[in-house]
Amino acid sequence: PPPILRHSGGDGRNEGDSEEKQSIWEKIQRNKELVEDIKLYSSSLVLALTVRTFIVEPRYIPSLSMYPTLDIGDQLAVEKVTKLVRGFRRGDIVVFRPPETYKEMVSGSLAYAGRNVGKEDLIKRIVAVEGDVVEVREGGKVLLNGKEVNERFIAEAPQYTYGPKEVPTGMVLVLGDNRNRSMDSHIWGFLPVENIIGRAVATYWPPQRIGGL
Repeated sequence: PPPILRHSGGDGRNEGDSEEKQSIWEKIQRNKELVEDIKLYSSSLVLALTVRTFIVEPRYIPSLSMYPTLDIGDQLAVEKVTKLVRGFRRGDIVVFRPPETYKEMVSGSLAYAGRNVGKEDLIKRIVAVEGDVVEVREGGKVLLNGKEVNERFIAEAPQYTYGPKEVPTGMVLVLGDNRNRSMDSHIWGFLPVENIIGRAVATYWPPQRIGGL
């Protein structure tokens, strides 16, 4: 019987495609300048992604909850190293993922209609850390472990009362500097430290508001 012929390359198009790809790659290799540019851009991209993911990233302020410290349109740098080195302290301004209690409160609220607020990161100031006892008394006095706190950075004294409450382990209490225009811990409770993304360290835009935080 005649030998059976087996087709390995179909109609030959695979071989042609392979040769074309090889030809393109050879051209790229011969163009040393292009190769160097590709290497440079690739390295820059990897470095930029690494810095943004693990070290520092830019953020934009969309509301007045942190006014007058931060205004609408401010752009700031948020570093992510603090949580690995020393942890967070009272007075730190932090960006964080909203806790479940916050998501439950805003879901279905007409005030947040059309916005995916449950996935929007928030920014507030840490007022108390685990073990602290915090209280807000009538007249806007804020007490931390029984002592009144001088808060020169706030827009106005809070017009609400809170506590006294002790901050649980693994939690912090965060408030907006614009105390009476901020949805924060005095409404939705303590913030898990694990939700914190990083610490705001400086504003870099607009030029007239450049400075450290």
